[in-house]
Amino acid sequence: MTKDWNFNQPLESKSENQGDSDKIAALFGNHQGGNEVNYEAAFQKRKQAPVTESNPSSKPKVAEVRTGKETDITTSYQQHLKRLIADNNSDIESSQKKIEGLHTLIDTKNKDNKKLQSIYDAISELH
Repeated sequence: MTKDWNFNQPLESKSENQGDSDKIAALFGNHQGGNEVNYEAAFQKRKQAPVTESNPSSKPKVAEVRTGKETDITTSYQQHLKRLIADNNSDIESSQKKIEGLHTLIDTKNKDNKKLQSIYDAISELH
């Protein structure tokens, strides 16, 4: 009776944010974009970089050997994430201000309704 509905269209059009989508997709192994940089391969290469220990008798510390290109990928992605976090924090702050304004409006309306109810009750007692 009901027909199954499947959404098989892209959620976003190709835009300047496509590079960000490609980076995120690469992190989760779903890289499909035609980007000139293969982020998935770069992150896998970085994971498999040689590991050295500073002092075997103490707590092991991992030091990875990185090339400039790999550092640039991670640094740029970290900067992108920092921008997203900052944007989200500013959105949260503005939303909290709106919520506080709504709470103030609700409190004011509740006080007004109590006053009006008191006036209504006083008038009812007179009749």
